[in-house]
Amino acid sequence: MFTPTYLETAAALGGDLSGTIADAQIIADAVTSVEIADNAVGNSELTDNAVNTAELTDAAVTAIKIANDAVTTNKILNLNVTSAKIANDAVLRINITDGAINTAKIEDDAVTNEKLAGSINPNKITVADANIIVGNGGTGSAVALSGDATIINTGVLTVSAIQGIAVSTTDPTANQVLAYNNTNSRWEPKTLGRSRVRAFRNATQSINTNTDTKIDFDSETFDSNNDFASGTFTAPVTGYYQVNARVRITYAGGFVANTRTYLMIFTEGNLYSIGNRLGLTTSATTTLNENSGTTITDIVFLNSGETLDIRVYHNRGASSNIVTGSAESYVSIHLLSE
Repeated sequence: MFTPTYLETAAALGGDLSGTIADAQIIADAVTSVEIADNAVGNSELTDNAVNTAELTDAAVTAIKIANDAVTTNKILNLNVTSAKIANDAVLRINITDGAINTAKIEDDAVTNEKLAGSINPNKITVADANIIVGNGGTGSAVALSGDATIINTGVLTVSAIQGIAVSTTDPTANQVLAYNNTNSRWEPKTLGRSRVRAFRNATQSINTNTDTKIDFDSETFDSNNDFASGTFTAPVTGYYQVNARVRITYAGGFVANTRTYLMIFTEGNLYSIGNRLGLTTSATTTLNENSGTTITDIVFLNSGETLDIRVYHNRGASSNIVTGSAESYVSIHLLSE
């Protein structure tokens, strides 16, 4: 028969225990994971703040272990969230602080046309002084204005030529247009409207014998473009001009048989055409001719800037005078077509 041995309550303990039988204690670090059953330690067995980083295995805390809204800003280290941690389309406009995206945050060539809405403020574009932006194969580049015009940095554009031909600096007046002046080889202001001239001899003019004498029609009934002066007409444009003239002469020296009188049109100092001839055959025709006058009418082609004048010839042997007055001795010129 086995007889147990009983120790006294004051007997000392060994192994993982310390103290006495009556007051047994587990020595420090004696309880390891092998002594703890799975799922035996619950929340109530953990002291607040007892589990720290050293007690957590790497990657042991998964998303399902984190309560919604549990991770706040102060739980995330500065610069610790990288692009790899952010899901596509996860960052919305409301998640971006105003003014938070600066130049350093934008990659080169990352902002495309599709990302630009509306217009770009001109002060955001750097352009050299007095340059303009010009499209070039779908892109724009800054270039200096050249050719027939110049521009300054205040935006003032000056056209100094047209098709490489200089423009006169003379200011135009009302109803004028630019017309090419072949003499000056430049564009100059010119009055609009067709040329219309009528002039007459208002003061006495003596006509020498056997001479082609230019008639100085010294007064004007009208001259729409100021094309007539001192008996000479200057064509404002290239075209066809209707020319009419009549001159009455008071003959001196009495009857001279077989003499004649006639008007002529001269262009650029050269004879263009001759009018009707008034001839004296008897003394009776002297009175007739003095009352009739001589006339000329023709259509004359003139280039712009070319001149025209009316001349008279007689061979009476003595000087004679033009009869004055708007109804007696006159010339009229009208541009028919260009």
